[in-house]
Amino acid sequence: MEIKAPNEISADEVLQKSGISKGSMYHHFKDLDELIETAQVARFAHWVDVSIQNLGQIIRATKTKDELYEALRVVTENTQSAKRKDSRIERAAALSRRNGSARYFELIGNESDRLMSGLEDLAREAQEKGFFSKRHHPRAISLMVQAYTLGKIVDDYSHNPVKDEDWNNLIMDVIRNVFMQD
Repeated sequence: MEIKAPNEISADEVLQKSGISKGSMYHHFKDLDELIETAQVARFAHWVDVSIQNLGQIIRATKTKDELYEALRVVTENTQSAKRKDSRIERAAALSRRNGSARYFELIGNESDRLMSGLEDLAREAQEKGFFSKRHHPRAISLMVQAYTLGKIVDDYSHNPVKDEDWNNLIMDVIRNVFMQD
């Protein structure tokens, strides 16, 4: 999945690369779609875990609003950079996969809910420390953070993209003047 889109992967390729038998693969997965879905969800879940862990460490380690603001600037510059384009696109593809599978919808929905709840808990923690304003519900903050991260995908496809500095400054203004402002 790091070099091919899910719809470009064949069962024969999986068997060849993994070295397992066809019977073994189909013992664990109903079909190739289930295997691909499981892999997509696992990759999505990995980034959920990394995001929550990193942001949690930042919130717990910072002692002032200014320290948190500067740490979030670094995170923003990293997550919004052109280098992360492929991971943003993969995340959006995982969320938007359409194959009529209730099983996939359930799996990706569980991970999406986990990300939403994890970010919500972190926003609440930042509020309790006095870093974030209590004007906005922590779940709404969680959704907004995800929205601006995924929103960068629109610019990733633009022939005339917004300068990283301009985009990041806008995000930091939202963080300072909406999330942090009392």
